[in-house]
Amino acid sequence: MLKTMYNKAIDWGFDKPNPAQGVKKFKEQSRDRFLQADELPRFFQSLAEEPNADFRDYFLVALLTGARRANVLAMRWEQINFARGTWTIPITKNGESPAIPALKINLLILTR
Repeated sequence: MLKTMYNKAIDWGFDKPNPAQGVKKFKEQSRDRFLQADELPRFFQSLAEEPNADFRDYFLVALLTGARRANVLAMRWEQINFARGTWTIPITKNGESPAIPALKINLLILTR
């Protein structure tokens, strides 16, 4: 990250060399971790007890739709079609505009 910050500063006119140039990145190993069936009741109970309603609702929408964080944060009311039960994301990271089934979102919103 430091290397990227210095490169951006150089683009903006910083006139010194990047001290992070040549530093090799640490090789990261990705891992997949999914909640197991026996963990789900405790997870949803903890989420239901979350005092911050905005966080709780954001997390539920993200989980129930599988949408990316940026798309959920940019979600607007006009993108939700209650009659069809869909949420149309204007433009996604891959350039598409999918209609996400939002029946569970409708239930979430209506129960608030």
